[in-house]
Amino acid sequence: MVYLVLVVDGNGVLNVATLDLIKGWQGPDTVGNASFVPGSRISIFKQNTDVYTALLVDQNGVLNVASLDPSKGWQGPDTIGNASLVPGSPISVFKQSATAYAALLVDQNGVNVASFDPTNGWQGPDTIGTAGFVPGSPVSAL
Repeated sequence: MVYLVLVVDGNGVLNVATLDLIKGWQGPDTVGNASFVPGSRISIFKQNTDVYTALLVDQNGVLNVASLDPSKGWQGPDTIGNASLVPGSPISVFKQSATAYAALLVDQNGVNVASFDPTNGWQGPDTIGTAGFVPGSPVSAL
């Protein structure tokens, strides 16, 4: 079993440390470039038995995804959608089905949802509902 610890450092770079119960702690290692607000919030989920996915909003207000596949290493971060979010916004992720996930965020237009499924990849984020929330507000989902 491997455990992941993710944090955005003082330079705005995503860092990852891993705990392997046999090998002990490894890292932290950087993933990508300095494109995040230091201390940005990160949401992580297990996409399948081998792949871990992290979501965070960059300094330009764009949702980003980075994934760890042990056979390929870290991929990304890659952007999803346009710049409409507050940099470093919190993200709530929930499982929609056996293989599909949704990520919720709040921008100036309301609650946004970005969806992932293995066939179509990431879609969105798209606004659901109406405006009236404070951009960058925490959002929870179950």
